[in-house]
Amino acid sequence: MQIVELLRSMDVFETLDESRLQEIASLGEQRVPAGTVLFREGDVADSLLIVTAGRIRVSTRDATGRERTLAVHRDGEFFGETGVLAGEPRNGNAIAEVDSGVLVVPKAEFDRLLAANPVVIRTMLRVVAQRQMQANIRLVEEDTDPEVARQGAGRVFAVFSPRGGAGKTTVAVNLAVLLARMFPDRVALLDLAVTFGHAGLHLGLYPSDGIASLEAERLENLDRETLNHCAYLHGSSLRLYVGATRPEEGEAVTGEHVKAVLALMRRQYLYVVVDLPSSFSEPTLAAMELADRLILLMTPDLAALRDVREVLRLFNDTIRVPRAKHCYVLNAPAPVRPLSREQIEGPLELQLHVEIPHGGEAVYKAYLKGEPVVVGQASGTMAKALEKLAGELLDGAVKPLPVAAAAAGERGGLLSKLFSKKA
Repeated sequence: MQIVELLRSMDVFETLDESRLQEIASLGEQRVPAGTVLFREGDVADSLLIVTAGRIRVSTRDATGRERTLAVHRDGEFFGETGVLAGEPRNGNAIAEVDSGVLVVPKAEFDRLLAANPVVIRTMLRVVAQRQMQANIRLVEEDTDPEVARQGAGRVFAVFSPRGGAGKTTVAVNLAVLLARMFPDRVALLDLAVTFGHAGLHLGLYPSDGIASLEAERLENLDRETLNHCAYLHGSSLRLYVGATRPEEGEAVTGEHVKAVLALMRRQYLYVVVDLPSSFSEPTLAAMELADRLILLMTPDLAALRDVREVLRLFNDTIRVPRAKHCYVLNAPAPVRPLSREQIEGPLELQLHVEIPHGGEAVYKAYLKGEPVVVGQASGTMAKALEKLAGELLDGAVKPLPVAAAAAGERGGLLSKLFSKKA
């Protein structure tokens, strides 16, 4: 990708005109081999750096000398902004993990850019705030309280849809990759679609071992080494675990498997995304019980509304999934959208948290390539919607949403029949 095109794709520079982008690009790309140290902790912060190719890891060392990863930056991402904005020394060590390219923007040039473009500094400050939030979460994770360490501080986000074809796996995979890029090496994806799981295909991974292979008698004392034999590493730093690799192995995955695996994952990862099957099986119920947020995915059609209504009834009367856990997401897997947002929120008496637009051919092409949409089409509308979903899940305390107003007299036609008291 040309440097100007890369700059244009970055949110922080999207308001700049062509001449300004050309000016920044003219600073020249520097190629650095793997292992190159770009700056060290305590160095003078004299520039902002933009990754044009490759991967740059920023890390620091704690009081015990243990190295801690602060962030991993890839194409189209910038770093080193904190010291430049605050006028403070570098707060970490930046090293090229692979052969990479960087564009170095000197502080004087950076200051002129900010002075002439207030929108850039607002976007930059938002990024700084997000990165500070991520750092705070890491500090919470390192709480030394024995009970916290035993139970695990990680959070579990489960993705569920009552019917196939809703895009559940696509959402789960891309959400997990987004989180992994925000929190390197601290995110896992568990594919519990034990009969025909496709999460690996979305990631270009082909697991040969699943949690079905874990013997029942070992679950009570499951350790990281044993579990990590089932882990498969994606380029985003995401770890993928699957329930089973063959359909006939699926029945071996029990609720006890899920409870043991998620309990250990909470201690090992900051975030775990679970791709649930479209059934209320024992593993599904176990994951729902342990999830911090349950993402209920629906599509804009009558059949989906009927199914979701039944799911909400079960959550309220039988399975007892607290409403405060719910996160309602509308996905458009097809270009045709039979129902509007109002026609969905009203009858179901809820408010959607996020709408994911139809991704077009990009989604299918990404699947064929084994490349998540948020990587290959990072600036697209679908990727932006998934970023909003990630933000919703990371947004502090969970608060119940106000119920959408839905006057029964205003529901006509099929909607009125479908959601009558007798339905």
